[in-house]
Amino acid sequence: MALDERKRQVATGALVIAGVGGLFLLLIMATGLPGLAGEFFARIMGIVTTPFLLEGSMIILGFILVILINHWRQRREGDELVYLDEAKDVPKSSSGSSTLGDL
Repeated sequence: MALDERKRQVATGALVIAGVGGLFLLLIMATGLPGLAGEFFARIMGIVTTPFLLEGSMIILGFILVILINHWRQRREGDELVYLDEAKDVPKSSSGSSTLGDL
């Protein structure tokens, strides 16, 4: 049972990495389009691969991926809230103040 869950997690991670790589390849291939579209994607590719912007864009992309994966996990697993038990009929202490003995 745990092995199947682990395989699913690895497959999901591999698909995420492959998806990001595919988007990057599509962006590279789009620079070869003729006219304004090719110029636009070439300019975007130049901006994204500039050394400081490349790290920043990868950080932003990674943050977005983490948020999306966490959102998907929360929807799959359900609510994580923990409800504490409440005492309904608790006798009042005679002195009116709480001490360690009352706990």
